[in-house]
Amino acid sequence: MLWYTNDKGNLCIGMDSETPSNIFDVETPLQTKSKVEHPVTLEHVVTIGSYPEDWKYDSHIKEKLTAAARLLFEEDLKEC
Repeated sequence: MLWYTNDKGNLCIGMDSETPSNIFDVETPLQTKSKVEHPVTLEHVVTIGSYPEDWKYDSHIKEKLTAAARLLFEEDLKEC
């Protein structure tokens, strides 16, 4: 699992930054100042509040990932 910045500059989480996965890939509305490519760590999972194997079944996962990304990548985000 990887945090990455897509071609539009939005912060995403998925399996591969080059080819978004049908298995799990979420684009957040957050934009980054520069390209991000960072593995999801245990700290990130704790901040998100649920396990990756549950994410594709969670109807609120985009909101949870966006909230966690605001905290985890605060320094890298563009001003909204």
